[in-house]
Amino acid sequence: MNRRRVGVSLGGLLIAAGLAAFAGGALLHRWRAAAEDAAARQAVEIGRVVDEKLTGFKGELKRELEQVADIPQLRSALANRADAETIVDLSSTRTGGSRTEPGARRS
Repeated sequence: MNRRRVGVSLGGLLIAAGLAAFAGGALLHRWRAAAEDAAARQAVEIGRVVDEKLTGFKGELKRELEQVADIPQLRSALANRADAETIVDLSSTRTGGSRTEPGARRS
């Protein structure tokens, strides 16, 4: 009879340990799901912010390009596919900046 009680007690302990492990697994599953949801929301938010910034940047570039296209020398340089240094020189001349000599290197 004593052995039977020990067996029942051990069986009860095994059942309790199994239930505790199951509950722990369920809890870990919930935490993982919450972390994945938070990561997905964060990725969506980052994507939205990047899209907004890119849209603003594109708008600024379009406005600047329209302003530059109004300058005949720059329009000609763009049409002739001038290098970036030439375009910067023409832009700085337009805005009152110093202009480097052709072929001179910028420091």
